[in-house]
Amino acid sequence: MNKDGMIEFMNANPQCYLATVENGQPRVRGMLMYRADTGGLLFHTAEQKDLYRQVRDNPHAEACFVSPDGHLQVRVRGEMEVVEDLELKKEMVEAREFLQAFVYENGFDLLKVLRMKNCVATLWTFDLNFMPKVFVELF
Repeated sequence: MNKDGMIEFMNANPQCYLATVENGQPRVRGMLMYRADTGGLLFHTAEQKDLYRQVRDNPHAEACFVSPDGHLQVRVRGEMEVVEDLELKKEMVEAREFLQAFVYENGFDLLKVLRMKNCVATLWTFDLNFMPKVFVELF
């Protein structure tokens, strides 16, 4: 699978597991990616969440996207950055109804947009299980 195929796969399967680092220890949680495009992987969180604090303190992260049948994984590692873009925040809130009550009650400042950039990705399938990993530069 090439770069474009990986981006297409992630957009078709936006539920993923996102790992960050806190005090030298891994932290992982299920996430719903907003979008993958040529600029990176976009996520959102709230200012008071551990995720936001973790990526400010240590930008290294990895996301794992899994096909519905579990037979394919795309693992992406890169660096997270906070994106201050009010128009993008408005787009996300419009697209994700579950964000609306939080944002309209608390304001857009508490909604934080995170972009994973400088990414490389690798595939896992049963057929590739014992093969050396091949990394593809994404963004």
